[in-house]
Amino acid sequence: LGLKEYTDFTEWDPDKDIAETARRLYKHVDNLELYPGLMAEQPKPSREGSGLAPGYIISRAILSDAAALVRGDRFLTHDYNVATLTSYHFQDLQPDLDNGAFGGHICKLLFRLFPGHYTYDSVYALFPFTNPDTTRGILEKLNIEDRYSFTKLSHAPQWVKVTTYDGARHVL
Repeated sequence: LGLKEYTDFTEWDPDKDIAETARRLYKHVDNLELYPGLMAEQPKPSREGSGLAPGYIISRAILSDAAALVRGDRFLTHDYNVATLTSYHFQDLQPDLDNGAFGGHICKLLFRLFPGHYTYDSVYALFPFTNPDTTRGILEKLNIEDRYSFTKLSHAPQWVKVTTYDGARHVL
């Protein structure tokens, strides 16, 4: 992973209480067990929108794993080309930076699976795994919050059963 080797407990976690407790238990930083070492490592500084802010080692492991998954997935490497995908699907997979979600793809899925539930500018669809109040604050700092709707989800539309031939012809 290309990680720097720790030589002292304070490099691993600058909090004096944590470093001293680990020093008493393990004597030397090389003796630190994997799980406690990962869980108690100092987290990276958190910034607005950063989401998960784990320690440096865990973040490198997650990034390395994600890169390996992408590189090893033939649909995202060898088969991700115009020869193996239809023109529609190839174009659909391209990021659209003007889609309101800064190029995110999950909103496409939500809009397709739940038509009528979201407005085109709903923060609940465009930024699905975020807190709307926090999202509002970030969008305000970017001076674009007026482009988005913070209205909660609408109720699902009522299903209409089509049970006759004439009903099916009417729908089609």
